[in-house]
Amino acid sequence: MKQDFWSRKIKAFLHDPPDKALKISGHKGRRDEILNVVGITYDNSVDPADWISSAMQRLNIPSKCDIRIDFEKPDKPVFKHTLSAIEKELQQVESLIAEKGFEKCFLVYVFNPVVIEPLVDSEDWRKTYFTIWRLLPEKYPLGNFTPADTRIPDHSIWDHLDITAAIAGVLDDFGLFAVKIPAVQEFISNARKLSDLWAGSHMLSYLIFEAITSLVYEYGPDAIIFPHLRGHPLLDKWLKEEFSIEIQYDEMLDVANLPNTFLCVIPNSRGKELGTQVKEKILSALKEISNPVKEKLKSGGIMFDEQLWDTQINNAISVFTTCLKVPNVDVYEK
Repeated sequence: MKQDFWSRKIKAFLHDPPDKALKISGHKGRRDEILNVVGITYDNSVDPADWISSAMQRLNIPSKCDIRIDFEKPDKPVFKHTLSAIEKELQQVESLIAEKGFEKCFLVYVFNPVVIEPLVDSEDWRKTYFTIWRLLPEKYPLGNFTPADTRIPDHSIWDHLDITAAIAGVLDDFGLFAVKIPAVQEFISNARKLSDLWAGSHMLSYLIFEAITSLVYEYGPDAIIFPHLRGHPLLDKWLKEEFSIEIQYDEMLDVANLPNTFLCVIPNSRGKELGTQVKEKILSALKEISNPVKEKLKSGGIMFDEQLWDTQINNAISVFTTCLKVPNVDVYEK
């Protein structure tokens, strides 16, 4: 895929600085400073993706409403949990971040563009995008607490940037793509021992992940709407091996923690093609798992019908895919 695709996604992911809610005035200038460090100049080609993602995530409240929360007026903005309504001062939030072991890389809370410099590979925008998407929230963890919109502070800035980048990649050909391995209970119920139960669950989780990565490589991890992938140990391992990104990932790779389905954003015109690709990827991964077992049986002198074996593997699971075109939406500037 061309470099300009990934540079556009970088612009979309960084179209708002992660500290926007703390200092709304001048945020576009701070965005330009961040992109300048990356080596990219902002243009309005990703603006429609921003407008669409904003419409998807927020209520349309008139700008003159009194309910607007202004983070710039108080010296110490208050963070309110969207479900429990528990309030925390900025210093308390900073303490929570410190407890999790994150490095304090912001001196006055606003984002320091220098932080992003080590994440940039000017010769590979795909690697740069994957690195920024995965590591920037760790470099600036305050973004997990700052809302994307101070009027409706019910989702973080990272949520908004993820969706904007996903839409920017398919802006002119917007499709929702769903993949499911059905009848998982029937598959797992064939277990005779607890270890078999674990193996069946883990196998399904691994097969779904193999299908996911085939799309992630082409369109980015932000394109996967469900499940959320940032920080997932399997993806972190894949990123480290595929792109040599230095990630300290959770070693609990033996936990089956992916569902039997996922939903993502892709070009609608490629729905049928990618459906075939995903099915082939899952079947290939299943054969990769089963072949060593078959070879071990053969080396042990155990006789069996290889043709029957292959037939059973090819029909062991079903894969359903579907793609829905998102209707064209008239986009108006905010």
